[in-house]
Amino acid sequence: FLRADIAFHRSIAGVSGNPIFGAVSEAMFEWLLEYHVGLVRKEGRELKTLVEHQQIVERIAAHDVEGAAAAMLAHLTRAADLYATAKAPRRRR
Repeated sequence: FLRADIAFHRSIAGVSGNPIFGAVSEAMFEWLLEYHVGLVRKEGRELKTLVEHQQIVERIAAHDVEGAAAAMLAHLTRAADLYATAKAPRRRR
């Protein structure tokens, strides 16, 4: 799931056509990996993430810019809320 999730976000960054967005996304992946498993791998969260991804893809495929932006904003807002309430991961030594 984790690899597919990262691949999804890389693809979205790539099709955005914005090289800054792609570079920022790549820089964040390593940091996000520390939090990702605990946040997404709880009952119901993987399915919710997949549903959100499907909504984003459907809006992009329909060339619905506003709908895609709204779906992505909802997805990222939920993720930001999860990160904000998560405990910091233990650092590897």
